[in-house]
Amino acid sequence: MRLPFPILLISVGVAILTGCLSSDAVKFERKVRDWIPLGTPATEALRIMNRHGFECHPITANNPFNAIGLDYLECEKEQVRLHNWYARLILKDGKVSAYGPIKTD
Repeated sequence: MRLPFPILLISVGVAILTGCLSSDAVKFERKVRDWIPLGTPATEALRIMNRHGFECHPITANNPFNAIGLDYLECEKEQVRLHNWYARLILKDGKVSAYGPIKTD
């Protein structure tokens, strides 16, 4: 049974608006870890994340708004398939040493 085109179009629109086609946060985390392996220099990590459309800000340990007390890159990409994407890359000695939260909202 074939749906009339207007009904099919409305169904696809509803699926998109309800997030049915939203990206997978687990896949996103895996991609970030593939793009930025541990040991990557901070400047290279910043360049890679920018190339993927993220806006990143280096946060130093002595920043008064830094609640974790470590240097890190805070990266955000807004409105990807109706979601915002966030990735925190923890830095030590100028290199990525750990991953902070990598998530969507």
